Amino acid sequence: MNVTFGKYKVKTDRAQENIDYILVVFAELKKPSPGLHYESFNLEDGLSFVHIAALDDGIEGNPLL
Repeated sequence: MNVTFGKYKVKTDRAQENIDYILVVFAELKKPSPGLHYESFNLEDGLSFVHIAALDDGIEGNPLL
């Protein structure tokens, strides 16, 4: 399994915009994409975010593109 992890912090006035973008990503991820596992977390400060994407072994290409 190939796992990618990203953590970042947004400016105070951009937190809701970022959450809205994340919701769009998850709406797209509802479409079947075998072998892809994706999670996103908003940390306690409300400005920090963590994304984790995992691809099962044998998956060719990047379904996130």
